[in-house]
Amino acid sequence: MPALSRFGIPLALAGLGGGWSAARSSLGSPVWPEEILYGAASSLWLVLTAVYVFRGLRRRGAFRADLRHQLAGPFASFIPLVGILLSSHCSQYLPPWGAWLCTAFIAALAIVAAQLLAHWITGGVSMQSIHPGYLLPVVRGFFVASIGFSTVHAHSAAMAAFGIGASFWLVIGTVVTVRLMTGGELCQLPVGHEEPTTISRTLSCREDFGQRN
Repeated sequence: MPALSRFGIPLALAGLGGGWSAARSSLGSPVWPEEILYGAASSLWLVLTAVYVFRGLRRRGAFRADLRHQLAGPFASFIPLVGILLSSHCSQYLPPWGAWLCTAFIAALAIVAAQLLAHWITGGVSMQSIHPGYLLPVVRGFFVASIGFSTVHAHSAAMAAFGIGASFWLVIGTVVTVRLMTGGELCQLPVGHEEPTTISRTLSCREDFGQRN
C-alpha cells in the first residue's frame, strides 16, 4: 500500500466528524461522538504525517516522486484535505488560529492540485493508469475547500471554490468515465511492492491490460 493512501483513514474519520456535526446542528445530536471522531482523525493524521516526513527526509525528492506516481499520486491531496477539515473544526474554538490554519491548508491543497494537474496535462500519466481517485485533488479537494472557506465566513471564496470544483468535475470526470468505459480493468499495484518505480509499474500495467484484451 502506498504511504499516501493511508491518509484516507483520517480523512474518513474527519468526514464522519463533519457529518455528525451537521446532524448535531440539525437534529440536536450529542457532541461527544463528533469530538471523538475529530480527535481520532487528528491523532492519526499527526502520526502518519510525522512518519511520512521522517521517511521523506531520508530520501531526496521523495514527495515529488510520490506526486508523480501514476496510481497513487492523487492521494497526495489527502494530507491538506484532512488539515482543512480539522482546522475548520478548530475554528469553532480558536477562531483566529483556526481560520489562518484553514487558509494555509487550502493554499497547500491548491499548490498540490496545480502540480498534479500540470503533470497530468503534460503527458505524465498513461490512460490505463487513470482511476476515480484522480477526482480527489481538483474536484473533491475544491469542494472541501469550499466547506473550509464557508466555516471561516469567506462566503465569496467558498462559492468560487465550489465553482472551480464543479468545472473540474465536468472535465476530469469525463476523462475518468471514458477511461472506465473503454480502458478495461483498473491497474493494480504489484503485490509485495509498496512503491514500484514509474517505469516498471507502467510496463506491468500495460502488459496486464494487453493480456486482458
